[in-house]
Amino acid sequence: MKAEEAVRLKQFLYKLADDLTIRKGFGYGSERDTFTNLKFAESVGVMAAELGTWVRLCDKVVRLGNLLKRGEKEVGFEGILDTVVDTINYAAYIYLLLIEKDRRYLDRLADKINEIREREKAK
Repeated sequence: MKAEEAVRLKQFLYKLADDLTIRKGFGYGSERDTFTNLKFAESVGVMAAELGTWVRLCDKVVRLGNLLKRGEKEVGFEGILDTVVDTINYAAYIYLLLIEKDRRYLDRLADKINEIREREKAK
């Protein structure tokens, strides 16, 4: 697969991930904070929200491994595609939760975006 095709197909995966964030945000979060459910463990003193989200990410990675090992495309309502999309989201949520706690993470993200823009301008 050429890089351009991979980028194009990843954009579809990211679109699915964005759609899921919106839909689940209403179901699990609140109007004020889409990450209400992810912050619950922290609010009761169990662990930091980003660590709780990492645990959920690990669950998805294990599920993905099981699906791949068994050669199954779907198990019940959640298949490989759904699990990959969830994995994309949970990985991103970890960073977004860190941004809420420390704006330096946002600065780092902005630096990376600027690096990419500079490379594209140089082409």
